Amino acid sequence: MIHPNKRWDGVGRNYLLEITGESDSTFASDPVTKRSVSGWSAKLNGVSYIRKSKMQKFVTLSVTETECVAATSCVRDMIYVKHFIESLGLRIKYPMTLYMDNQGGVDNFNNWSIAGNTRAVSVRFCYIRELKEKGWLDIKWKSGGSNSADLFTNNLDGITFNKRAKIYMGFGFLSGDDFTAQEEECRE
Repeated sequence: MIHPNKRWDGVGRNYLLEITGESDSTFASDPVTKRSVSGWSAKLNGVSYIRKSKMQKFVTLSVTETECVAATSCVRDMIYVKHFIESLGLRIKYPMTLYMDNQGGVDNFNNWSIAGNTRAVSVRFCYIRELKEKGWLDIKWKSGGSNSADLFTNNLDGITFNKRAKIYMGFGFLSGDDFTAQEEECRE
């Protein structure tokens, strides 16, 4: 089962829902076009509501730039759900947190200077920086080994894949007995 990290009784309007995101990317992984792959996940109270892996639409010039493109896609999904939840009269905990495993990307979003090789994506940087200035978003580094978005961008060994997949599929989903019980419940 997938379990949220907090519970809401559905009554209190002062409850704060928590939105977080994790992003990752490959760099120039398509051997022909040299385009990169973005992977990201956004979560509401610890439960993933979107998981995506997608070839980027343009060629990026550096690993950091590629990571920032992936992060921007994740943040757009986070902001969409933020607006949806607030339209229901519910509240969001600020700042929302985005985790990236690229320190250069974290530094770019937490600093207003733009280096020469990142000017092509400066609009994306400014979008996320404005959200930070509003207090809506916080960007934090998370090691690649603990970034579950690796599942969407890397070929993983079986143990690492199962570890990451459990985050999205639910604990016990990939273990034999629990999987069989869940499969039987679905048939009924």
